[in-house]
Amino acid sequence: MNAAINFKASPVFARIWKALTAKKINEHGKLEHVYNLIVEEGSSRSTKTWSDFQAIFLYLFENPLSSATVLRDTQKSCRDIVEKDWKKWLKDPMVRVDQYERGQITAEQLDEYLKKENLYQYFIENKTNHTWTFKHNGNMITFTGLDDENNAMGMTQTICWINEPYNFSEDVFKQLAMRSKVIIFDWNPKQNHWIEKKKILPTTFVDYSTFKDNPFITAESRRELLSKQPVKHSEVVKLNLISEAAAKVYDIAKNALNFTLKQIKELARCISNENQKTADEYNWMVYGLGLKSENPKKIYHNWKAITLEEYNAIDEREYFGLDYGWAKPTALVGIKYDGDRTLYVRPALYKPMNAMGETPLGEYLIAAGFPSGAVTYGWADSADKEAGSDISLTNDIRKNYSLNLQPTSKPTYKSRWEFFTKMKICYVYDSNFEFEYENYQLEYIGDQPTGKPVKKDDHYMNAFEYGGWGIKQYLGINL
Repeated sequence: MNAAINFKASPVFARIWKALTAKKINEHGKLEHVYNLIVEEGSSRSTKTWSDFQAIFLYLFENPLSSATVLRDTQKSCRDIVEKDWKKWLKDPMVRVDQYERGQITAEQLDEYLKKENLYQYFIENKTNHTWTFKHNGNMITFTGLDDENNAMGMTQTICWINEPYNFSEDVFKQLAMRSKVIIFDWNPKQNHWIEKKKILPTTFVDYSTFKDNPFITAESRRELLSKQPVKHSEVVKLNLISEAAAKVYDIAKNALNFTLKQIKELARCISNENQKTADEYNWMVYGLGLKSENPKKIYHNWKAITLEEYNAIDEREYFGLDYGWAKPTALVGIKYDGDRTLYVRPALYKPMNAMGETPLGEYLIAAGFPSGAVTYGWADSADKEAGSDISLTNDIRKNYSLNLQPTSKPTYKSRWEFFTKMKICYVYDSNFEFEYENYQLEYIGDQPTGKPVKKDDHYMNAFEYGGWGIKQYLGINL
């Protein structure tokens, strides 16, 4: 085994490693970690992921009786994305492939370096269980997902790395925190996330990074990110040295305001971005700067996530909304109304009909909580004909399963958006529902809105709108 371990690292690794290894003596005279939560946030290509690989590798290499679990929302995404990148880093920790592509080393030198420097040699890989065990001390790294609850929630570990944790509820986080000495939480920030209240605790270390912290970023990736920067976010405008409007038509060659060379280069690039229509404030804020920002094209705002227990505690009738999908998900939601401007939503079914096998949709609806008989109401997509048929799915379900389901009146987009914007919406946390909520946005052609949504990933949103509008009409809600 090699005597020395070498890998190229960015300033992000240095900061994370310092936080991860910081120890103190507690009131019982025992050594413990200073930080039990490390939050990494920032832009794309800032080396957060590779820095975490390096920190976990080195910590487990140096500390016996340690382990790490790497988590995403699903096993598949964890293994297809994170573990795949892990293997790539192990095989090229000194970034030799980049040197070769830049013409700095030959193909023969590349092969020699990769053979000598790879860190794969330190592990026994179990390809079935997706575990990596250090040969010299038995420490283990496991790649898994929340869909394997026995693994994800039953294991204890020294380090739990939650990668891209948008679909993790606070309750899941609490369970993981009880089973881990340190949690690493890396993400590109988004609005209204429960992690914000954890960030202010003295036992939390927060590291902010951007692509500018990455000395290994490719020229292509850097150009792509910089192409999103609008004039509004150039230094001269941010410092109020010039207005945004004046900056957009500023004579770069004359430079009458004597901006520095760095400022002029940045402003020229931002003006070019505006002219070429690549400038995008939202994408620059989120992916360039790694800051929280809400998509300006987003249709709904300020919805609140709740638990299923909170939903069940609401003693009101549950109504239903249904959006049909054959190759795309059929979505069902339960909805309760408190009588005072608040709708509570329970995501109940999200499955394409072509994936339901021999089980009829009606049975799926009943299993998801839609009761038989005249005890409630449900509203379904009025475009409910089976492909190549005149059979009405809604009529078929009413007849065969006694579900009180009827076609929605399908109001205009403008009408439904105006109504729901005036309501307070609380939803039981669900990864698919939250993804749709965050990405349900107005369609634009050029710079002009069409008055319609982008017809993509809107199945839960449609089911909610059908059911919510049905409740409005049935109860006569006027705002």
